[in-house]
Amino acid sequence: QRYKKLQPLDALDDEKDYKTLVHTLPIEMVSTIFKTKFSDEGRCKKGPAGLREEQARVYADVFGKNAITPPKRDNIWLKLVRQTFLGIFNILLWSCVLAEVLLIIVFSGRNSGAEK
Repeated sequence: QRYKKLQPLDALDDEKDYKTLVHTLPIEMVSTIFKTKFSDEGRCKKGPAGLREEQARVYADVFGKNAITPPKRDNIWLKLVRQTFLGIFNILLWSCVLAEVLLIIVFSGRNSGAEK
């Protein structure tokens, strides 16, 4: 979405998804999409190739530095609660604990009256 400005106006929708399809596109199309020049066989032997300094500076200002954004980290306490109480097996275990506590409460009153 944020790279739509980089795409040529006549590019098709499948061509705009360069993040996953760029390795399948022809070199000429990739150079058109990124507004850059590639030399033959990927080697820069003569003449200008790649982004211009000004173009690279503008892209860095607009899109930020070229780094992968780290994933959001969950709160450690929420993670602990999820691992402790959620999941089929954990729900079954906690329901057994609840049933045991209820049985202790219910039968503790009956046993004390029967002993007298």
